Amino acid sequence: MPRGIPKNKEDKVETNIILDKLTPLIENLAQTIGKIDERLNILERINEKPQKPLETDRPPIPVVKTTTPESKMTQLPIPSDYRDIVNDILNEEFQIEMEAYPDRPMFTFTIIVPDKYSNMPENEKALFHSDRRSCVISYADGLNKVREWTNKVFNNFDTETKAKIKLYSPSNDAA
Repeated sequence: MPRGIPKNKEDKVETNIILDKLTPLIENLAQTIGKIDERLNILERINEKPQKPLETDRPPIPVVKTTTPESKMTQLPIPSDYRDIVNDILNEEFQIEMEAYPDRPMFTFTIIVPDKYSNMPENEKALFHSDRRSCVISYADGLNKVREWTNKVFNNFDTETKAKIKLYSPSNDAA
């Protein structure tokens, strides 16, 4: 007898029960396979279409300057505490500037290095005309950040220049 053909009535009933249970599962599986096939067909159609370059998908984004224009920055008077820090760590020959930001509680603190101490390459000197070391400092950080920045500027010099900076005295400059 071929396999799968029930031998008697009881086997026929069991087979029908099993088929009744499997039929909805098989139909559900067939629907799922049909949905997957539809999705694959859609993906294949998308891949067959020529891809547009990304540049033409959108208009170009305009370039917006994020820097604060110099005209809106306000020159601040130099607090004596800041001047004292620069004089102690560096010396009196180093000039400083402070500019306040109009829209933020911070300022730009700039140390202007005299030419005789500058370690700026010649091509940069020709381009920028002076050796300016700037740092943006919040008002809350104030003295501590000014001291930290001044130390960083000082530590940027080689040993010989550091010695020249420390040995400076106003009387030597007048002679």
